[in-house]
Amino acid sequence: MFVFGHIGLTIGLILVIIALLKKTDLIYKLDFRLIAVFALLPDIIDKVMGHVIFQEELNNGRLFGHTLVFLVIFAIVFIMLVGANWWVYTFPVIVHQLFDHLWNDLPIWLWPYYGWGFESRDIDLWTHWLSALLNNPYIQITELLGISVIIIIFAYFKIYSQKNFSYILRTGRLVEKNENEDH
Repeated sequence: MFVFGHIGLTIGLILVIIALLKKTDLIYKLDFRLIAVFALLPDIIDKVMGHVIFQEELNNGRLFGHTLVFLVIFAIVFIMLVGANWWVYTFPVIVHQLFDHLWNDLPIWLWPYYGWGFESRDIDLWTHWLSALLNNPYIQITELLGISVIIIIFAYFKIYSQKNFSYILRTGRLVEKNENEDH
């Protein structure tokens, strides 16, 4: 999956879960900038490590950030930092791993169970990404759905207004609590 799918679908799922749990006050407390970054965090870590730092040795964009070990450590850190709402910040990493179908790549997902090393891959990153975007229906559908969710969120929370856009950039929150009586 790519950027829009990971970010849009993850934030959309979090908003649906918050609504189903009837914990709408969370919307006023969460930093959605962090949630967006965390939705991409496994790729941010692994693409830099695997395709930039260790390109000659690995050229692999799925390393530590795509493992259950990373997820557990990340969850423990957020349980200690945030407390009760730790799941909201850990959820994006869980969803990232699920959207990437890591159960099909168990040596990475269950690392280090299958060994301490990571597989070296012989791919041209840009050709691989372009080919996936143009030829993989899963990638195309999830990107379109992610963009759609982002557009819906922008419209619903009126983020298109300069005031609200500035507010989310400054605070990470979708809306100010006193302005949200009609939501």
